[in-house]
Amino acid sequence: MIGISNSKILVRSLDGEVLQALESMANASDRSLEAEARYALRSWVQPILVSQERSERRVQLSQRLGTALAQINDAASLRWRPSHVAQGIDEPLAGPVEDWFLGRIEPTFEQLAKIAEFLGVDRRWLQHGDGHPFPVDNVRLSEDPAQAVRWLLNLPDEPHAPLGSYQPAPPFPEMTRLIFVRSASEAGALAIVKQRDGYRCKSYMTPTHVSDVIGAGGEAQLMALSVTLELLYKLSPKPSFSVTSWIVPDKSFSALVAGQLHPLSLKAGNSNQPWWEDFWDESMASKNAYWKGWGEITARIRRAVDRTDRLAKQRALIRAGEHPALSMLDSR
Repeated sequence: MIGISNSKILVRSLDGEVLQALESMANASDRSLEAEARYALRSWVQPILVSQERSERRVQLSQRLGTALAQINDAASLRWRPSHVAQGIDEPLAGPVEDWFLGRIEPTFEQLAKIAEFLGVDRRWLQHGDGHPFPVDNVRLSEDPAQAVRWLLNLPDEPHAPLGSYQPAPPFPEMTRLIFVRSASEAGALAIVKQRDGYRCKSYMTPTHVSDVIGAGGEAQLMALSVTLELLYKLSPKPSFSVTSWIVPDKSFSALVAGQLHPLSLKAGNSNQPWWEDFWDESMASKNAYWKGWGEITARIRRAVDRTDRLAKQRALIRAGEHPALSMLDSR
């Protein structure tokens, strides 16, 4: 008889040869008889455990694939099926890809990387379940408006860019839309979304708060942002590219910057709030009320720019059409 109290197993009338073999194995491994019995049982059921783990991984992967496709279809008003994904990643047949989505077979890591690129989701999330579905990075816009606009438009940094102005490299060379997203909360946190095509996007969380709930450092960021937005507006990007701004509920904003929500899922009801165009424009600021305290913060930042020689001079050059950065798109 052998008892294993931890797992509540009691074996009676155990064959003497089996018990002797277990004792011999236990002595060789320097384990107790019960520990050796647990090890033997674990080894015995290991193939079943491995099979269950593989099955569970396929199920979870199937769920991630389905979630990604459903969110993209909803956000971009598409009607894609696994066959579209198969064609998009150059698979010769749709059948195996459909089996991936159904959890019947498992794709390779390389195939998953291709799907992640095609769908615009985070590769590590799709392959392993790490993190969240949609790519997010952090950025601190340069307080040099020209450098900030270069990053916003995915232009390379100038060779003589000042130290400390580094910002994350653009995820792709071309964009169809640049979106400034402000949280509707009192603090007014700011995120930036770069949209690559009809559905692929990347979000960036900034430390900037577009509100009157700021300190001296926050005021400096908003002063630079004001001049940056005016420079961006005056550059008038090509017709195939657009700039817009949204104000979204704080809960949705938090999901966006956590990578849990596709940016285009926020578009409904938020596409006609051009605060980015009016933030720097004193002729428009008093005509709107995008959020509580809008008039106060825009007036405060305009006065602060007036008191700052460097930014005041840049703003004057922009309005006169003489700012050197106004020609930056010519060499794109």
